[in-house]
Amino acid sequence: MKNLLITYSFCLLALLNLGCDNSSEGTLIPTTVILETQILEEGGVTLIGDFQNFPEGAELGFHIFNVDLGYTEYIVPNPKVGTNTLTILTGLSLDKKYFCNTFIRTSDDQVFSLTKEFYAASGSAIPEIESITPSVGYIGDLIEITLADKLVGAKKEDFNIKLQNDVEIVDIIDEQRIIIRVPKFLSVHEYYRYTWAKLSISYLDKVIPTDYEFNIKAPTIESISPKLIDWGGEIIIKGDFYKEGYPTDFVTVNINEVPVTKITKVTPTEIRLEVSIHMFVNNPKLLLGINNRGVTETNTFSYYTPEIISVQEGAIGDEVEIIGNHFWPASYVNEVYFDNYKAEIITGEPTKLVVKVPQGTYTDNTAILKVRVTDDLISEPKTFVFK
Repeated sequence: MKNLLITYSFCLLALLNLGCDNSSEGTLIPTTVILETQILEEGGVTLIGDFQNFPEGAELGFHIFNVDLGYTEYIVPNPKVGTNTLTILTGLSLDKKYFCNTFIRTSDDQVFSLTKEFYAASGSAIPEIESITPSVGYIGDLIEITLADKLVGAKKEDFNIKLQNDVEIVDIIDEQRIIIRVPKFLSVHEYYRYTWAKLSISYLDKVIPTDYEFNIKAPTIESISPKLIDWGGEIIIKGDFYKEGYPTDFVTVNINEVPVTKITKVTPTEIRLEVSIHMFVNNPKLLLGINNRGVTETNTFSYYTPEIISVQEGAIGDEVEIIGNHFWPASYVNEVYFDNYKAEIITGEPTKLVVKVPQGTYTDNTAILKVRVTDDLISEPKTFVFK
């Protein structure tokens, strides 16, 4: 019914215009007829129309209409009396039915031809890509696709674009530049986060060839502070990690290949995390990843060396109190030595240890007291005096 109404409307307009004598002096009325439609094998259509009796300055053109896709007007660029030809390479969906007619538009009136129908069996010509930039960035970044030629009347819905997943088409500028936003890269099961994705793009159901590939940018670390921390302390990583809008759950940090579970802050330029209390290694290897694209840093952090401030006097077998700093929070990891004799630890906390003075052979009623957490973390020696 829609098709009949469209055809009837064009016919009625044409008959009304042909039947009117709008000049009492017998001036010829402009007339036009669409002669032929030629479907191009590579895509597109050539329209041929005849245009007569139009005044200087009149616009000549063609209308194309599809019930689902709407109506488009094309102006003949250099009109002449008689046969005018216009080749349309864009805006035609594959194997769709279209109606077309010619028109003459003057300052006073418009004259239309009867309609002709055609099938866009080859659709539009495939546009060529001139450039796509950038090729490296983050999720949420904008990519600009520049076409070699303008796509007259191009609309967002004419394109289907994927970078592994569907992309958002942000804008089409000057019918030649397509702006898209990088989507999340996830596998079907979300077990693996990709670091790159190939672009696929189709225009009105026809694939545009491209070998473009977008790569997730590796983060950069500018600094890690502080360089000395207590057990389970917080470190601050500063650098360039991602842009606003990037999914922060795609940011991962591993220390000596163990995932950090206590990431307390994530921004594009700063990450804060709590180091596991069970991490004993000084200057551990840190791997910061964005979508599995990582950067490794080995100049990371170290722990404070245990410090003995004071110790009670006592005899062999007595329980004595050692006051200090940077002892390991769980008592069983600390080791306390009187000379080379290992003491039993009764209780412990980061600033105080209660130990039993071990049996041993001591010289001059004194012993060299040390607290050890690891081979790299041993306190400065302190003299212990026996009662």
